[in-house]
Amino acid sequence: MRSAVGEMRRTVLHLAVAAWGKPDRFQWFSDYLEMHSLRAFVRLAVAFTTALISIIPFVNMASPDGAAGPVRYTTAVIAGVGGCALAVLWMTTAWPDRRRSITFVALADVFITLGLFSDSLPLAGLAGATVFAVVGGYCAFFHNTRVLAAHVAMVTLVTAVLATMTAVAGDPAMAISKAMVVILVNLVIPATSQVLLGMLSSDSVESRRDPLTQLPNRRGLEQAVASVGRYRPRGPDDVVVAIVLDLDAFKRVNDARGHECGDLVLAETAHRLAATIGDADIPCRMGGEEFVVVARRPLGEAAVLAERIRTAVLAPNQGLRVTASVGVAWADAEAMSVDSAATVVENLIRSADRAMYDAKRSGGNRVRLHTDRDDTADEYAG
Repeated sequence: MRSAVGEMRRTVLHLAVAAWGKPDRFQWFSDYLEMHSLRAFVRLAVAFTTALISIIPFVNMASPDGAAGPVRYTTAVIAGVGGCALAVLWMTTAWPDRRRSITFVALADVFITLGLFSDSLPLAGLAGATVFAVVGGYCAFFHNTRVLAAHVAMVTLVTAVLATMTAVAGDPAMAISKAMVVILVNLVIPATSQVLLGMLSSDSVESRRDPLTQLPNRRGLEQAVASVGRYRPRGPDDVVVAIVLDLDAFKRVNDARGHECGDLVLAETAHRLAATIGDADIPCRMGGEEFVVVARRPLGEAAVLAERIRTAVLAPNQGLRVTASVGVAWADAEAMSVDSAATVVENLIRSADRAMYDAKRSGGNRVRLHTDRDDTADEYAG
């Protein structure tokens, strides 16, 4: 029995430490929702739930135990109006980024707290604190353990104050029992969901990442291109560009220096690739010695970026001179949408791949631009 308890304690501690160190998964989960066309549903669900919670202070005003006096009435109005404003923002503005999402959590906690303290009876406010669990669930799905911990700390503080007020009012037993319910609902359920979802998201991320280079693999690229459809061009010449590069005569590296050296060359190539492109660009290892970059920029920069990549690969790598054949293809960014992004990018990669093989047949270590003229490619002189 003692060994079982010890094993359980170690398991819980391990999961807690692992969960605490996990990065925020807001972007991952947002992309997942978009890939499955669920953003509109989640947006509506969050807005509806927020609005429903925000109406509660107004309804409580009709109760004898609800808001009484100008201070409590004002507090209830601020809580209700503020929460309704958050609901409206969810429905009328673009999908939030991580910072706006965390701001939503903080403001929701503040407005709920104001609503709870607007009740004349602290016991009524204490019982209503279970509604914090809705925000906790949002944190569990969209954010990391640190954001959830900050929310739980807020809930614990509010619960402790309301429980103390209830006890002082003459009912300590009810204060303790209601506080236990609030803590149970707001701690155990969101925390358990946080750990399990963190493990699932970690497994999902790992399944989309190439273990050798740590770049997205083909599956990871397919999910990442959803962000391409959200791109809005800054100018009339903005394009979505696919760059395919394949290391020349890579088999000779493995034959002469062994597969371990070949792996080091691939890992270093991936590092240089990631360092050369922009933060918004999407790199990928398609397999073997072939890499892909999906970028979004003015047309005039497409070939320049490809040449920079070719030059970066050309620098000595593990004491070897490694070169790459590079193919480039692009499409008008203005015509891109979330629904068409995957198909457009797939076609671009196919076209860039043909241009890359044309560069390889011409001797390698060069950039070729795909054109629509008889499905040929033009060489780019950097």
